Amino acid sequence: MDERICFVARLLDGEKMAALCREFAISRKTGYKINACSICSGWLG
Repeated sequence: MDERICFVARLLDGEKMAALCREFAISRKTGYKINACSICSGWLG
């Protein structure tokens, strides 16, 4: 769970989705799902 929060926080800081997905070894599809889930559940809002 902590890695997901870190992923979304860095995404919100302006890092590119593709670069973060490579670093976290996930597909971009999964990255977009993690981002969408964070918005819906209010992790960082």
